[in-house]
Amino acid sequence: SFGGHINDILKALNVSSQKTIDQSNGIVSNWINQDGLRNQTIRTFTFIGRHERRKGIEELNLALKSLTNSGVKFRFNFIGPIPKSLQIFNQNINYLGEIKDSEKIKSLLDESDVLVCPSYAEGMPTVILEAMARGNVIITTDVGASRKMISNNGLLISPSSTSIEQAVLKIINNTSDNELLEMKKVSIELVSKKFTWENIIKDQLQKFKEKLALRTC
Repeated sequence: SFGGHINDILKALNVSSQKTIDQSNGIVSNWINQDGLRNQTIRTFTFIGRHERRKGIEELNLALKSLTNSGVKFRFNFIGPIPKSLQIFNQNINYLGEIKDSEKIKSLLDESDVLVCPSYAEGMPTVILEAMARGNVIITTDVGASRKMISNNGLLISPSSTSIEQAVLKIINNTSDNELLEMKKVSIELVSKKFTWENIIKDQLQKFKEKLALRTC
């Protein structure tokens, strides 16, 4: 299990905790930003993903349309194959298309303050870990194991346009530059300590030893 709400599902199915092990998703350590952190001049948000109903793009679009109508200053980048029919034509919103080059994605995340993940359903998204590793604050719906990755480095929200809009406005209007920078630092610290494959392997070996010890008692 990835943990989080996934553990709740297993419990509801009467799967014994003695028969399961939590294993986090992870990333390779070369994703971690070693070059220092900075805030963008204008708060910059990023969505990375394909167009799929469960990804919450429709709700995100409603939130963005409301934000653009309000006149608040922000930038928003979409990375992924978003159909023209779902694109919003506004100078603050950029559609960069599908990008497979990891170095290019790292560079774009370095120019972003916040990753937005408004999905209705997820496991434990790699894209959140990658964005954290590059020093992004996270706005994500509380689905799957997303809550495992949020600890003073982002906001957990419900999958609705109102929740997305309120979270974005909180980052823009109610989060100081220093607070934002501290949240970015926490993102990198969490990934470094908990979500690199090197540390996950050590953790899993210990868990296997504990389970085996119970079986031999």
